[in-house]
Amino acid sequence: MANLSLNETVLTVEFPNKGSQLTFEENLYDLVSYIHKKLNNYHLKIEVKVNENTEIKKTYTINDKLDYLKEINPTLDLLIKTFDLEIKP
Repeated sequence: MANLSLNETVLTVEFPNKGSQLTFEENLYDLVSYIHKKLNNYHLKIEVKVNENTEIKKTYTINDKLDYLKEINPTLDLLIKTFDLEIKP
């Protein structure tokens, strides 16, 4: 649901609405503390932004869902071709 980007030591987390941002920020202190300890990197900072222009992709049909999954993982197409799979509605 959030877009992440890392620039040097700043992790930017971008949410589509203010509600998601507030929910994330409630646990931000614990998350940052955990990351600092686990990675032994105390220079990492997390910046939270809201971008209400972000479009949320919704998939409605089986083919839409398959296309979306192929976007996420292009090797899925190879799997479908290798095993000669077909999608039935």
